[in-house]
Amino acid sequence: MFSLQECVSKTENQLKTIEEYMDNHGFFDPYECNLFSGLKRSTQREIMETFRTASLKEILTSTQDSTGTLGAQGVNYLVPTYVSMKLYQAMSAVDIAPAVSADVPTNQTGDKIYINAIVNALAGKSGYGGFSTSGLKINGAEAKMERYISPIAITNDMQEDCQYNLMQACITGAGAAMARQSNDKICAVLKRTTGTTGYGTKTTESAGADTTTPANVATCASEVAAGEIGAGMFRPNLIVTSHEVWNDALITTAGHPEIQLPRNPMFDAWYGGYDVVLVNSTQMGSAVASNRIPNAVSIILEKELGIVTARNNWLRIENYSDPVKDLAGAVVSGRMGVGELVDSAIGVLTET
Repeated sequence: MFSLQECVSKTENQLKTIEEYMDNHGFFDPYECNLFSGLKRSTQREIMETFRTASLKEILTSTQDSTGTLGAQGVNYLVPTYVSMKLYQAMSAVDIAPAVSADVPTNQTGDKIYINAIVNALAGKSGYGGFSTSGLKINGAEAKMERYISPIAITNDMQEDCQYNLMQACITGAGAAMARQSNDKICAVLKRTTGTTGYGTKTTESAGADTTTPANVATCASEVAAGEIGAGMFRPNLIVTSHEVWNDALITTAGHPEIQLPRNPMFDAWYGGYDVVLVNSTQMGSAVASNRIPNAVSIILEKELGIVTARNNWLRIENYSDPVKDLAGAVVSGRMGVGELVDSAIGVLTET
C-alpha cells in the first residue's frame, strides 16, 4: 500500500491527463479518463489498496496547502478516482444487474440496443435445440438507452465545516441511488407483459391472494420450461422476488426444498434448486399493508436468455471541473437500456 504522495509520484502523467480532461469537459468519466492507464499491475493494486483503506478525510486533508485551503496541487487530482471507486463500491452492493442479466455491457454506444442481433447470436448456442430466429431483422426489436442521475448531496457548508463523514455518506448514497434506479427499471422490464423486446411470449401465473408458495413457483417454472421456440426448451434457474415474499412465504412453506437450495452450476438444467435474488423495488408490489406487500410479483427465468442490461458513461461525475471544490453540486449520471432477449424464458408470478 502506497502513501498518498507515493500515489501522486507514480501517476504524474495520468494526473495531468485527468486535470486536462476535467478542465476541457467539466466532468469526470472513469471509463474515458483512467488513473490506472499504463501502470504496472503491481502499482495498480497498491493504489487501489490505498484508496480502499483511506477515508475521504485523509484524502481531502492531504489536498490542503500550508494555509489549510482545500485544493492544493498534487493529491487533489486523485480525488476524482477515489470518489469514483466509492461510488462503484456503493452501487455494487445494491445493484442486481449482474445477478439477473444475461450480459451487462458497459460501453454501449448509440441510443438503442438491437435485441434481435443478440438473440440471433444465442440461437446457435449448444443445448438449446437450435431454435431458429431466421427472418428477424437486426433492428426488429430495440431497447432504448435512458439517462439516470443522482445528485451527490455535498454542500459548501459541509466542506467549510469539514464534515468529512457526512460528505462520504453523500458519495456512497449517490452510488446506491443509481443502483436503485437501475433495479427499478430492471424489475419493470422483467415483469411487463406488453411492449416487450423479447422473442416469444412470457408465462404469466397467479399466486392467489397474498400467498406465494413453492408450489406456485414450481408451476410457473414448469410452464417456462415447457415454452418453446422451434425445438428449444428453457431451463428456469433464477428467482427474482422481494424480501417479504421470500421470508413470509417461500422459506416457511414445506414440501419444496428445491426452492431453498442454490442450484448446482455443474448441471445445465434445473437441478437442486434456483439462484435467488431478493430486491427492494416499488416494481415488485404495492405499498405495504398489514405487514404484507399486496400484489407482490416474483419472476422465474432462465438467466442466460432473460434480459440484457447495457450501460454507457455509467457513474460519470458531472458539474465537476475542480476535483475538490466542485464536489458541492456534483451529479452522478449514466445511460442504461434494458430489454428482454427471449420472453419465453421468463415467467411472471403475481399475487392477486
